Amino acid sequence: MSTQASELFKSNEDYLKWDNYVANCDHIDGLAVDKREAAIEALQYLRGVFGEQFLRRAFNQRDRKHPHPLIQTIMMQASWSRLWLIHFIGALRALSGVTNYGGLLKRIKNSNGFAEVESVLEVAFQLFRAGFSVSFDPEVMVIDGVGRLRKKTPDLKIISDTGDEAIVEVSLLVQSIGFVKSEEVMRFILPLMVDDFRELTLYAKMTDAIDESRVPETRTQLQSLAAEAKLTGKFCALVNDCIEAGTAPNAELELLDQWAEQRGICKAISGPPVYSNELARAIMKIRDKLAQLPADLPGIIVIPATGSALFHRFGLEEILGTLTEEISRYPKVFCVVLSHGYFGGTSHELPTALIGPNAVASRTLGGILKEQSLILMNPSCKFSASQALARKLHQAFASSG
Repeated sequence: MSTQASELFKSNEDYLKWDNYVANCDHIDGLAVDKREAAIEALQYLRGVFGEQFLRRAFNQRDRKHPHPLIQTIMMQASWSRLWLIHFIGALRALSGVTNYGGLLKRIKNSNGFAEVESVLEVAFQLFRAGFSVSFDPEVMVIDGVGRLRKKTPDLKIISDTGDEAIVEVSLLVQSIGFVKSEEVMRFILPLMVDDFRELTLYAKMTDAIDESRVPETRTQLQSLAAEAKLTGKFCALVNDCIEAGTAPNAELELLDQWAEQRGICKAISGPPVYSNELARAIMKIRDKLAQLPADLPGIIVIPATGSALFHRFGLEEILGTLTEEISRYPKVFCVVLSHGYFGGTSHELPTALIGPNAVASRTLGGILKEQSLILMNPSCKFSASQALARKLHQAFASSG
């Protein structure tokens, strides 16, 4: 924290005052002057929308299971968090006059399901800036599995300047349960590995037998392993149904390397294995959203997949082939859009290109976050929507902001 910030935030009470966050915008490293002014405006707008007591309420709920995510973004006073807020508030402002905006705003103020509704806001903003007329929660009639008409409220209805209409459903592909459990285990184990294994090298591979209930005993066993290696100055190992771990001081590294190679353990620390087919999970998302799409309008399903490992575990060709085959079964689906975001460069970046009728579109969000979207057109769609609609969708998901 900068010297100026430390003067503003001396106590917990200081973190509950909007004015302090506004004042500190002038002291955030890496935030350009024009962005500082925009960040101040964004915080003031947020203050007006969420109310003077929002910070206090959210702070008091931070130890609960679902504190409002915005409190973390506001309190994390880094340049990227302020750039994200600028973009977020820009979306709220731009869409404030859209039909049923009030319902969306009510959901945004609720901490439960914030990530899902924020993704709806972001997709709506992309489409709005590309020139689509947008409305939230349109009422449509859908035929259910037994042939009955049911009223549904999908996320969005869009109309292009050529008069093409479509219904849009947005659904996050989040981390699988297996990934969440693996992260929970690593969260408990890693601090120990950093603190107790100082001056030692540790290689470890956890098994799928370990979970939160087995963490305490595993921590104790690892502490004993570190103590033994430090006391003896020798290579030591721990092998049980939860973990295979080897550690040694520098003088015994050769023995540690040989042990790891014999057991097929990489020279690092790996968490419990995760068994999850991200492509199958994406297919289930598509099938789940079909129930929200009417039969008389083209349907668009948008799946933000940043939280999942979809684009890391599967190549572009496999995603294209598998999901195109899947959506070909549903004539009311016009296209499916899958996106993932990342900071900086990555070996998994997709090229910006047209791939037959499909497209890969890239954009930069808030000047910091890169996002790539894969737009899969359904070759079996029953609607003769114009090519202009497809081009406008490409434009929407390639528009930086």
